[in-house]
Amino acid sequence: MNKQKNAKSLSLCMTLVLALMLMACGKSEDSAYQPTLSKKDAQQPLEYVVGIHPLHNPQRLMEVYGPIVDYMNKNIPEAHFRLEASRNYEEFDKKLYAGYFSFAMPNPYQTVLSLRHGYRVFGKIAVFTRWQTSRVRLSLIQPRLHWRQP
Repeated sequence: MNKQKNAKSLSLCMTLVLALMLMACGKSEDSAYQPTLSKKDAQQPLEYVVGIHPLHNPQRLMEVYGPIVDYMNKNIPEAHFRLEASRNYEEFDKKLYAGYFSFAMPNPYQTVLSLRHGYRVFGKIAVFTRWQTSRVRLSLIQPRLHWRQP
């Protein structure tokens, strides 16, 4: 008799589990996902911060590199580039290693250290100045995963 009770209980449990499983597989009455548009203006260009290592004072950096940034802004309307100068190496290093710059032109030593902070090298340049007989070597770097917005 005990076996019959156990068999009936097991049969009842199995029927209940099967019924619950069938109910879970039914069609959902939830409405389908509908994407929504963001409120941010699509016409507003993304802003990218360009950092140059402080070889000169900020005014001189703006004179030298400002025209390059102006050219990029004129010819790449989907983006806005902002040149940011740092007063000294310590300030530049803090910004660089914090990943603040979207694009940066550090010196070779800073380039090597920036690789530990998520940047990648995508170009190298050598600049001759009229005050120096040797070249100033710079690397062009950007964050590894994506262009960062400030």
